[in-house]
This record gives sequence, C-alpha cells and structure tokens, in this order.
Amino acid sequence: MPTELSSFHTAKSETFSSMKDRVVVVDVLEGRLAKAKSLGADAVINASCEDVTKAAHKITNGRGFTAIIDATGNPHAIEGAVDIAAPAGRIGLVGLCGSKRVHLDVDTVVTKDVQLIGTVGSPGVWEPVIELCQSGRMNTRALITHRLPLQDLQKAFQLMENRDESTGKIVIDIVQESH
Repeated sequence: MPTELSSFHTAKSETFSSMKDRVVVVDVLEGRLAKAKSLGADAVINASCEDVTKAAHKITNGRGFTAIIDATGNPHAIEGAVDIAAPAGRIGLVGLCGSKRVHLDVDTVVTKDVQLIGTVGSPGVWEPVIELCQSGRMNTRALITHRLPLQDLQKAFQLMENRDESTGKIVIDIVQESH
C-alpha cells in the first residue's frame, strides 16, 4: 500500500497491524521518507529520483499494490497510481487537485478493474482514527514538528508554503493561557 506519511502512520498503527500487505511510502522529500522508515515503513520510494512504476513493480514482484492512498492531490501521482495498482486494486483519493485536471487512462482502469474512491467524507472513518489517537496506539506526536500559538498563524502558513522537508504537521494552539 503506497501512501503519504500521515496515512501511512494510521495504516501501521496497532489497529491495522494485522494487515498482511506491506506499507510503502512514496514522496519526493528525503526527510519525509526517512521519517516514514523510522516509523516502520516496509519500503520507501523517492519519486524525485526513482521511477515509481519500476520501483513499485519490483517491490510487488510485478503484481502491483492492492490499495493505494493518494493524499497529495498531484495529478501526476494520481495518474501514476493507476499504473501501479494491482488488478482489482483500490485507489483512495484524499488530496484535492486545486482545479487541476487529472488525465486517466480509462482503458487501464476498466481492464484492471481498478476502483477510484473519493475519501474526504467517508462515513465511519473518523471515529476509529480519533480512537486510535486518544488511546495512544498511534503516536501522532512523531508527525508534529511545530506547535504555534494562534497569533503566529501567519508563520504557520509560511512554513507550509516553504515546503521545507523538516516541516511535518503544524499544531495551532487556539486556547489562550490565563495569566
């Protein structure tokens, strides 16, 4: 299952630890791939310097991945997901494309029987994930690199826009401390 870092972390959590599939993270930032490996990724693919399709076929012995989560919203990544999906594979689309068009090879989608699933509002998904976080079975702290007060919101946006590979999740504290 190739995925991005937050989705990967959920997939590798204790609740999903009975999964037989290996979890693979694809990214273009070496820092995020290193973080994924440190959190237990079975394999990583650096899309900035590796041919993702070739690497995926090597990892899966040519079978392709049975489940793919794309949280990037990158049209090129979504198009490539069809190529690395196994027959009857499922591709969960979480990321939005910002009005960019995705050009899919519909013949491949149909002949491979690939399912494309939009997942932003999937019923029943949030409760188990929130339970994982609250129970401590998923270490979300490992993904957080910045905690900022509400008055530093502009700094948070700058961190996201800079796309520094050391920046992970940013938490904005909205509760003011009483003096």
